[in-house]
Amino acid sequence: MIDAVNKAGWRVKTTTANGQNGDFATVASGTNVTFADGNATKATVSKDAQSGAITVKYDVNVGDGLKLDTANSKIVADTTALTVNSADGDAAKPKGKVAEITDENEKKKLVKAGDLVDALNKLSWTAKADKEDGGEVDNTKAANGQEVKAGETVTFKAGKNLKVKQDGANFTYSLKDTLTGLTSITLGTGNNGAKTEINKDGLTITPANGAGANNANTISVTKDGISAGGQSVKNVVSGLKKFGDANFDPLTSSVDNLTKQNDDAYKGLTNLDEKGTDKQTPVVADNTAATVGDLRGLGWVISVDQNHRRLNGISRSSSECERSEIQKRQRYQCFR
Repeated sequence: MIDAVNKAGWRVKTTTANGQNGDFATVASGTNVTFADGNATKATVSKDAQSGAITVKYDVNVGDGLKLDTANSKIVADTTALTVNSADGDAAKPKGKVAEITDENEKKKLVKAGDLVDALNKLSWTAKADKEDGGEVDNTKAANGQEVKAGETVTFKAGKNLKVKQDGANFTYSLKDTLTGLTSITLGTGNNGAKTEINKDGLTITPANGAGANNANTISVTKDGISAGGQSVKNVVSGLKKFGDANFDPLTSSVDNLTKQNDDAYKGLTNLDEKGTDKQTPVVADNTAATVGDLRGLGWVISVDQNHRRLNGISRSSSECERSEIQKRQRYQCFR
């Protein structure tokens, strides 16, 4: 009888872990049964003092971002909320940025997908126009900048006289080849330094260290005229004609002028008598400027005999002849 009692027991199936074969084993009287902790589980064995009932319970060890919902007996996500800063002007909490999470336990929690989408949609940055180095800014419509949220488009526009080129994420601004509508352009720093200014009235060049008495050394080309500022004028192209020029038109010239044009004695000298197509108006207008080269080309050719000085059939002294012809700015061929 005692032997039968000792052999009585209950059967339990082993697992394949730890070298077991998954066979059934008999738990005989007096055999110890151990309920061990498993992976992420903790075994708890308790005995009721009154009834002697033994209870085996397993608890799950949850990691970061998970928690036990004891009310519903399940494992759920341990979540926290994200907050996006929305106030303007707070440097410690910039608008459009996710608020900092300072609690270390909160940092380990998860965020629900819906809350994450909502937070991402609220993320933003601020675009603001500003100025430096004497520039101008017009931000009357957005003095505090413009909030730009995720998914919104920022457009970079080229204003008047500017052009903008986009290469991927790079934007390059430059001046247009032709500028219009400008009121003035100033080159140089001014402030007793040399500067050049172009405006609707013309061009003004101011030398360094002041403009001098009454702007005497200021060079200008304006609607009021040209001032060389006390400097010499060089490299000016003549507007006058010379005898022997290749573009001489024999059809509009007088016989006398045509004769001189083909006379080597006059070649290279200034020709003020060439006429236009109407055979009346001089090719060179009265308000045409002359150069030093033109002055060197002024002169005359006279004819004399051995006894008298004669010019156009009128007998004169050489000094009278010279004065007369200089005043007329004409030249006559000389024969001996």
